[in-house]
Amino acid sequence: MLLSSYTNGAPYNPGTMPMSSYSGSAIFNVVRLRKTPIIWTKMAAHRVSCRVLRSVRQLHTQTSFLKAVESTSGGSGYADFSKGHLVDPASAFPVPLVEATASNMRGYATLFPATLEAYNKAEVEIVQWPSLPGRRPICADSGTAGGVREGLFTFEWEGDTLTAINEAVEGNYTTGRIPVGHSTTQRDFVLTREANYHPDGGQIVCPQNGEAFVALLALPNDDVTAQDFVAFYCDGSFGIHINSNVWHQPVFPIPDRAAYYGKQGAVHACVAYDSVDEDGVWLKVPLNPKEVQHMPASLKAAS
Repeated sequence: MLLSSYTNGAPYNPGTMPMSSYSGSAIFNVVRLRKTPIIWTKMAAHRVSCRVLRSVRQLHTQTSFLKAVESTSGGSGYADFSKGHLVDPASAFPVPLVEATASNMRGYATLFPATLEAYNKAEVEIVQWPSLPGRRPICADSGTAGGVREGLFTFEWEGDTLTAINEAVEGNYTTGRIPVGHSTTQRDFVLTREANYHPDGGQIVCPQNGEAFVALLALPNDDVTAQDFVAFYCDGSFGIHINSNVWHQPVFPIPDRAAYYGKQGAVHACVAYDSVDEDGVWLKVPLNPKEVQHMPASLKAAS
């Protein structure tokens, strides 16, 4: 036997009508369904609805956050690499590969031995917060307290795709592709399309176990183009400190998997460049040390 009260002139039928259809003061007094007493109130229904809504909102927030972490952090990972394997490498801009020496890397980066002791002693350059035009200057002893973040920078070649995780800034990226028809195990080059720089400070990358890598860099210049980039072959015996404002992409490891000690400014401000959107070309970055050439004079830093 079903005993029901009325709200807004309509009887409640639990089999056909949802509770959200009712409004007013107490919806029910006591309802008996198959001799089981159930006390329904509008307040109770409201509380249930609020709990459900909160759960949905929390799930949406968590899902959005996870998607963001999976895709990018800072200036890496924004570009679309989904069709990079279909690019004809002959149409890409050939970045010159040079040996990473202190002389060649002047203005781009500095070198230090690839030991944990040397890494721990290496200091990240921190740039003072800039004074704004028309405003009073920043005090000389301020604007540099953002600190440094550090963590492992791990890389893995997954078939034709290079993925990277930067624990220091919680970044998870795709950074390069190998086009169809080219070896994904004996890799001679990789295609990429993005780079970024940090105006707030430098960035340190140091091989954990002597893993060789290629660093794609370009000197400070907001009008950067594909022609400004140079790839430095690093044999794994040293780490590098990439100078502030120097364009770079996460390094390209030579082995299938590699881990590097990393640290950088905690502010982690990024300025991004996309070679496909801005110059209409992918960047072809050599990985084979046999392709090392002399440093082009046009890419040397000014004295």
